Amino acid sequence: MALRSDGGVALVLVLMSVLLLSALGTALVLTTSTETLIAGNFRAATEARYAAEAAADWAIDELSGTLDWAAVLDGTLASAVVDGPATGRRILIDGTEIDLDAAASTLSGGRLYAYGYLSAFVPDVVSPLYIVAVVAPVASDSGRLIIRADAIGPRGIRQAVEVAITRRSGLPGGLWTVSWRPVA
Repeated sequence: MALRSDGGVALVLVLMSVLLLSALGTALVLTTSTETLIAGNFRAATEARYAAEAAADWAIDELSGTLDWAAVLDGTLASAVVDGPATGRRILIDGTEIDLDAAASTLSGGRLYAYGYLSAFVPDVVSPLYIVAVVAPVASDSGRLIIRADAIGPRGIRQAVEVAITRRSGLPGGLWTVSWRPVA
């Protein structure tokens, strides 16, 4: 009986095994990279959400000391945090453009109130986020004011909150938050 050579079959099996392990390794690397990007985007969105809430708090605090909201609504009185004229475009570090004129139109009858980098609102924070706070009257109630605060960041990160406030005597600062909601 003649002997046959099986050396070629072993080589094919080894090559298929190496190919399978390489594919598994590549899938693991891609999954890890994707998870890292997802976690980074989640962190950036969460930071933007907190920044928008901080800006709304800032605006409420400043407005509590303002006796005449009409001056705010007609643009003669602005926040202490503004980074130039209340018109035009601002460019973030990644090239993202923010149109302040379009930002003011996010609320019907809205006016820019405060706008600038987050570090202008919270000096100890280093962040690429840009904050835009817009104020507008509530059409059905002249004693109410709506504040919309947006935090805009690189790579399309954007979070916003809207707050409705009214004056109430007997409260610290004289303001009462009627509603507070995130904006999608």
